Amino acid sequence: MTDKRMYPKPGEGPGPVRAEDVSEPVARLIREEIRVATDELRTELREHARRREVRLRSAAAVLGLFAGATLTAALVLLLDLVMVAWVAALVVGLLLAVLAWALRTATRERPRHMDAPGGAQDAVVVPGTPPGGPVPPQPPTAKPPPPEEAERPEEPGQR
Repeated sequence: MTDKRMYPKPGEGPGPVRAEDVSEPVARLIREEIRVATDELRTELREHARRREVRLRSAAAVLGLFAGATLTAALVLLLDLVMVAWVAALVVGLLLAVLAWALRTATRERPRHMDAPGGAQDAVVVPGTPPGGPVPPQPPTAKPPPPEEAERPEEPGQR
């Protein structure tokens, strides 16, 4: 038979599990799981929104390129009314090349380190460059004339 001393007597020991004892940890666990699920859903929605934005911007860029090509063709056809077609195309091509060069040089006029907060003081210094940025090359200067023979000190044993 079994030893009845192993079982707690009525009124002693933990007794039956009460609903109040279990409800708080279960509620905490459910809240944590809901929070984790919402965080994951937010992350997925942000990623989806980023991908959608990239797709829309790419489509806008392609359409902008097509619009520019169409306007270029229209400008060539317009100039074709007053000059030969190949000359009109050459003029428009040169005009576009000049515009591209102007835009490129406009972005290079201001050094990037000047955009840093506080100006050039807060800019990243590249090792090997002098303070204030690289110095442009200077033209060679004339060497000073050699000292006169009279100014040279005499060495012993000469004369």
